[in-house]
Amino acid sequence: MVKLGEAAKLFASYFLWRGTGWGFPGRALIAGLDSKDANNRLIAGMFLVRGGSRAVPLVREALERGRGLPAILNVAGDLGSRELIPLIGRYVHSDDPRVARQAAQTMEWLQRRDSG
Repeated sequence: MVKLGEAAKLFASYFLWRGTGWGFPGRALIAGLDSKDANNRLIAGMFLVRGGSRAVPLVREALERGRGLPAILNVAGDLGSRELIPLIGRYVHSDDPRVARQAAQTMEWLQRRDSG
């Protein structure tokens, strides 16, 4: 079941972030990737992807700090920003098999996308 209060916070954060460009509501979306609720993780990721290029600095920051893994790796792939490739590559040999697997899939996706 979706935690409604958390979901409402994600929606409010998204609209504030998109409307103002401020970083703190965008970072609330990054934090949503760590939610215990799978639906809220999905909502946060979807909103970040919908943010397009505006989300790239937030995703870069999250990758640099190791936040929201492995979900942030999936978001990075969906954004398709080549500038994130070196940061994604850091996680290909992670000790966490979920993170390593997602990093490898994201790298493969980005490389395939560029060659196609």
